[in-house]
Amino acid sequence: MSICFDSFASNMKYIGIETYKYELPNEKIAKFPLENRNDSQLLVYQNQKINHQSFQNIIDYINTNDLLVFNNSKVIPARLHIKKNTGANIEIFLLEPKDISHEKALSATQEVTWISLVGNLKKWKENEILSFEITLDNQSKTEVFCTKKTNENLQIEVTFHWENQYLNFAQIIEKIGSTPIPPYLERDATLADKERYQTVYANKKGSVAAPTAGLHFTNEIIFKLKEKNVAIAETTLHVGAGTFLPVKVDNVLEHPMHFETILISKELIKKILFCKGNIIATGTTSLRNLESIYWLAHQYITTGKFLDTLSKEYAWNATNEISLDEALNSLLAYFETNNLDTFFCHTQLFILPFVPIKVVDVLITNFHQPSSTLLMLVDSFTKGNWKEIYEAALANNYRFLSYGDSSILFRK
Repeated sequence: MSICFDSFASNMKYIGIETYKYELPNEKIAKFPLENRNDSQLLVYQNQKINHQSFQNIIDYINTNDLLVFNNSKVIPARLHIKKNTGANIEIFLLEPKDISHEKALSATQEVTWISLVGNLKKWKENEILSFEITLDNQSKTEVFCTKKTNENLQIEVTFHWENQYLNFAQIIEKIGSTPIPPYLERDATLADKERYQTVYANKKGSVAAPTAGLHFTNEIIFKLKEKNVAIAETTLHVGAGTFLPVKVDNVLEHPMHFETILISKELIKKILFCKGNIIATGTTSLRNLESIYWLAHQYITTGKFLDTLSKEYAWNATNEISLDEALNSLLAYFETNNLDTFFCHTQLFILPFVPIKVVDVLITNFHQPSSTLLMLVDSFTKGNWKEIYEAALANNYRFLSYGDSSILFRK
């Protein structure tokens, strides 16, 4: 579909939230994972037709010369519970580290600060120091102290202090933290969630919500795809709690889209450029990462500066057409000029129906909540056919949301 790059901001004033509402019965929400990852159903949307398969058959829909992109971000035990001497329970939900990368924050020793959500906030007074004790593998104990403050953006910053210089923050949260399963599961995390709310290929710690489209993949399926000469690439987008933030405004355009951290690699750009088949995104996070790469390159070519942040509106207001090859080659030149293999950026990209999909041909994704930004992304990708797809899934007893069933959606 040819899209004219007029100024979207001047032409698009209103998209009603009613457009993205549908009835999702509670019994359709998968509260627990299936016994086997690949036992889920697979809805196939191809050539505007729908058929129903098992996820084990996804291999039949991914061809030699295709490029399958996984988000390798790993979920951290981001939910911390601290009990005060008064008996009050304080919950600290880690969102993102302050001013440093996830890697540096998790490897930090003695002190680190995280932007956080705090449950039972009124019970934690200003200037009050909370503490908790953890037992190490050698049975020695370490006390960790917490202080909080509200910054100029009205975010809560929680700073953790501890004396043991050989103990990093990742080890601390492994001891005290729990898996941050989504609130709509309406239950506490279990030991099984520690494994199952994680993809088999996750290796970059930083997410506080799983890139759930990848939960269906097993090592066996990935091995068979490689035998079929399907190219596989990894990218990183650390999923934030904002992915669950409901759209509360009547006009979708006014939704305060969240920022997320993405990793761009020279290797990934080369694989996209040399791909002779479909570019397949495993999940909305992979798609958002790949599309952000294009728009960051577009921004670089247009402004002459590489900015490490992509705003919500940039793609909405783009007025000049730049080909995918030109965009990617400009980034490749930037990598080589600056002797880089990877770099981190921040994206607020909000994909709505008027934002053209530039990189991804096929999307593997679960079924999303009503009125969610992820559903809006699916609407954009399927060119307005999301209702037909979701009605078919509901009518055929598909399981919805994070632990639910899967779909593979073909754009062309």
